[in-house]
Amino acid sequence: LTIILFLKDRHEYNNRFLKYFFKKGGNIKLIISDGGKKKISEKVKKLFQKNTRIKYISFPEDKTYIHYYKKIFKSLKYVKTKFVLFADNDDFFIYENIFKFLKFLENKNQFIGAGGTMIGFNMIKKNDKDFKLSNLNLIYDQINLAKKSKIDRFNIFMKNFSDLPRNCIMKKDVLIKNYQLSSKYFENNIEVKDHFSALFNVIHGK
Repeated sequence: LTIILFLKDRHEYNNRFLKYFFKKGGNIKLIISDGGKKKISEKVKKLFQKNTRIKYISFPEDKTYIHYYKKIFKSLKYVKTKFVLFADNDDFFIYENIFKFLKFLENKNQFIGAGGTMIGFNMIKKNDKDFKLSNLNLIYDQINLAKKSKIDRFNIFMKNFSDLPRNCIMKKDVLIKNYQLSSKYFENNIEVKDHFSALFNVIHGK
């Protein structure tokens, strides 16, 4: 598995994401795809410069969604693993579950992806070292898209529409085709680009 971390400024979260990745990420590879106006700091770079599992790529600034989607497509070309997971730097993955999903996908070739529930939360600082979580809320319901028929998957998904299929562990080959098209078409319309990329995944496999 390769995680692609898409950056556009908001650097206050970088250090936290990386330290958590080092602690829990096992042998997962990481590509840092930086499309910010202000690039990642040298201090943060020192955390991973000698780590062979991590590759940092500096892209031109994401001034439009056209630029952003081209960055996604170009980043995917650097991936050498079978599976990919997209990330933002304020995400907290439950890595134990990620390894379970990978094991499932390795034994189920008919599936192109797997994922779970996405939960939003706030972090409240208790003291200099400790935080507590509050305001936990379900962002996306789980959707069972395991039907063999792409028409059935499409209909189930349209009744439970979300961006979730873009935020699961997915086969790289599917995502390459997906973002080759979505980066080329739909101009700067982010809603159409997002909806297309989600539907593309749903149609292309369980």
